[in-house]
Amino acid sequence: MRGCLRKLGIILGVLVVAAVVVGVVFWLNWKRGNELSDQAQDAYRDGNPSEALTSYQELLTVFGLSDREESRARDRIDELQDYLKAANLHENAQVDQAIAAYETFMDEHCPEWKSDNLYCTWTLTAIPAVMMDWAHTLEKLDDYQEFEDRCESVLEDHPDIFDDQQAKATMAQIYSDWADLLRQDESYSAAIEKYMIVLSKYADTPAEELARRTLEETRAEHIIWLEENPAVPMAEFPEEVSRDSEGLWSWTTVFKETGGKVGYTVSGSGWIEDAEGGRHGPWGTTLDRGSVEVPHGGEGEDSYWVRGDTFAYGYAVIKWEGEDEGGHPITIEVRIHLLP
Repeated sequence: MRGCLRKLGIILGVLVVAAVVVGVVFWLNWKRGNELSDQAQDAYRDGNPSEALTSYQELLTVFGLSDREESRARDRIDELQDYLKAANLHENAQVDQAIAAYETFMDEHCPEWKSDNLYCTWTLTAIPAVMMDWAHTLEKLDDYQEFEDRCESVLEDHPDIFDDQQAKATMAQIYSDWADLLRQDESYSAAIEKYMIVLSKYADTPAEELARRTLEETRAEHIIWLEENPAVPMAEFPEEVSRDSEGLWSWTTVFKETGGKVGYTVSGSGWIEDAEGGRHGPWGTTLDRGSVEVPHGGEGEDSYWVRGDTFAYGYAVIKWEGEDEGGHPITIEVRIHLLP
């Protein structure tokens, strides 16, 4: 009997010791969890994202976290990882990727109700800073176009992001430099457009006065250049067409500018002529084809069709008239034989 009691006492003693050990372990784990949670929250609030991220990641290794605590930690980890990714790209001068990463961070972690979030505030400051860093690397025309495209994308979501005076001055200089390059490239219309942006959007900046003077010089150069560089128009169209299975005569006139410097605009009017020489059109004897714009070095086109036995062996006669950007007159005559 005594032996049984002794064994029972030993078992109870072991259980008590085990319970104490388990209790101590749980207490230490609870204490560690509280310490990590406090460290993580303090680092997060104080603007130490790397330290906060490490603490939140360690917090997930603590067993016994409530579902709410674990979910909050995972949300903070996602937020901090996304912010640090953008910040690291910025630090490594990968500007285009950095801007995209900052925009993704704003979209995913900065709803309106979190407007006081420190990292959202930093991101709003970082985006124009990255843009300004990028601006100092622009050299070629394509670089400036890519920069403007990205600016427009950013401004759609953050319309006031470049409103401080320093950013305005930088943007004004960017457009002024871009205009200078376009002027050197003899792209006068585009250069004038960029100078006008400086004067309309960034009037109170150091670049304004120079842009105003240069704009007038560029306009004068443009007039001379247009006079010396008329458009070189041409048109391609079939000399004759036959009716298709539906009884239609159809054709397309392709207008081209082969000089590569100046575009032009022409308007067409004429008639459909039957075999007897009679003239026909939707408005009595007139066929109005509207206007076609042809960019420099590019193409434009006009398509039309007619139906009716009256027109067999007749002609489609359309005269296209207009002028190029410099005011030089252009005439293109189209005459197409309508075969049966």
